[in-house]
Amino acid sequence: MQSKSLASSFKTLIRLPQVRQFVGLSRSEIYRRMALRQFPKSVPLGKRAIAWDLDEIQAYVSDMIGGRQAAQILRLAASGMPDESIAAAEGLSLEHVLRIRGEARDGERT
Repeated sequence: MQSKSLASSFKTLIRLPQVRQFVGLSRSEIYRRMALRQFPKSVPLGKRAIAWDLDEIQAYVSDMIGGRQAAQILRLAASGMPDESIAAAEGLSLEHVLRIRGEARDGERT
């Protein structure tokens, strides 16, 4: 049986200044999005100290980038550009473009 190294089982917590650097949002906007459940929840460290899980913040940033990419793909598709040309222009696989287009169509149906 393989054991996980002790260091790999720990999470990295980051404080608000680092979070702001990662996401490019103001303190008030971070808290507003937290209240709307649109941002990762903080972790209490004590009575007056909180932090965020670095993995959750990185996933949030990846989702922001993915959303931008999906919006660009859908704009190009709406302009009539063929899927193959979109994939080439954006440096993506055709399968990725088709998946995003399919998700958008599925979202319109619900």
